[in-house]
Amino acid sequence: MRLSLASSLRGVLLLAIPASVGLMLLRQPLVTLLYQRGEFDAFSTQLVAWALFMVCCWFDRAFAVEITARAFYALHDTKTPVLVGIAAMG
Repeated sequence: MRLSLASSLRGVLLLAIPASVGLMLLRQPLVTLLYQRGEFDAFSTQLVAWALFMVCCWFDRAFAVEITARAFYALHDTKTPVLVGIAAMG
């Protein structure tokens, strides 16, 4: 079980960290390309790009928590993921 969990976490983080860094670097051009037209002006683009940056800061952690919670559920420990979720939301 430990080997499987470690392997899953490595695989997810191997994908999540470069994806979050890429989104952080390309946030302004992506938001401009996808949304900036009509009532969505440059100021709105800047605000959404900042929000995307903040989401990307927690991208890898969210995936790690998801995998770890599933591992605890597989071990029939439902209390630990709930407490971690409450602490993360607080």
